[in-house]
Amino acid sequence: MSLKILHIIRNIGHEIRHSSSTKSVIQNPIFRYILEQTRKHQVTEKQICRGQAELQYLARTYLCYLSSIRRQKELHEMYHGKGERTIKETADMVGLKLPGDRAREDPLT
Repeated sequence: MSLKILHIIRNIGHEIRHSSSTKSVIQNPIFRYILEQTRKHQVTEKQICRGQAELQYLARTYLCYLSSIRRQKELHEMYHGKGERTIKETADMVGLKLPGDRAREDPLT
């Protein structure tokens, strides 16, 4: 197996660990399936399988999918509405300051 695909599979394992309730990634059936498919499509002397680039492409796509799901959940938790917010809370959330806040910080401007 090439180092590129091992690195991608390792990152997939990290993403699965974040989303799974089990501590051991090896016991996760999804990860075991990914390892099985990787071994199955390895290029060997006796067998010519799918192109190595295709396997890497599929692994990278799956890794992108898993990390995007995790990021989406984090953003949803951060910005999910918890009822009505004040204007100040909304401005702080997006990194803006209200005109009254600027006057209190720097009276010379």
